[in-house]
Amino acid sequence: MLDEYMARKRIGFTLVELLVASMLVSIVGLAVYSTLCQGLAVWKRAVREDFVIDTDFFLERLAQDLRNPLLFTQPSFSGKKEALEFFSFAAVNGKKSSLSSSLPAQVSYVFDRKSREVRKREVNYVELLHPGQASLGTEKMIMNGIENLTFQYYAYDDRTQSFRWWDHWTGSCFPKAVQVRAELASSEKQVITRIIPIPITYCSA
Repeated sequence: MLDEYMARKRIGFTLVELLVASMLVSIVGLAVYSTLCQGLAVWKRAVREDFVIDTDFFLERLAQDLRNPLLFTQPSFSGKKEALEFFSFAAVNGKKSSLSSSLPAQVSYVFDRKSREVRKREVNYVELLHPGQASLGTEKMIMNGIENLTFQYYAYDDRTQSFRWWDHWTGSCFPKAVQVRAELASSEKQVITRIIPIPITYCSA
């Protein structure tokens, strides 16, 4: 009789055993959650760092082109909210070491909202003389993963007789500066803003 009672008693778990098991599951779950959170934080930090590096690279290339502007009889500069086009010196064989190794070119930077890319297009002076060619200039993606990219242009306003920021600017003169605002395409909003000055000797009103 006693043996049968003890056998029935061993079938289930005691309250202490259940509490110990619950504590072990909680500890393991907390360790897994902590590891996942740390991994996610590292991944987010890496994404932010890549975004900053890519943005710096893009802005440096844009600044290099804007610091070597060219003036033409037609509008030398055309700037919109998500694109700008101007005449500058393009590299020969992909290397821009000096003006002597460069050619006059029409340079454009365009933000494609659908693909979230910034694309650069160069058409050198020789190609501009033959606009009927099927493939005119070279185009390449220089930055991606952008939620939003906008340009603004610091130029003279004849009406107010003062300088101000414009969303659009077109003319034979270059603006005094271009402001670029880039926003990362992720749940964590990150914005980088940079102002690129243009040499005032280049007909900057």
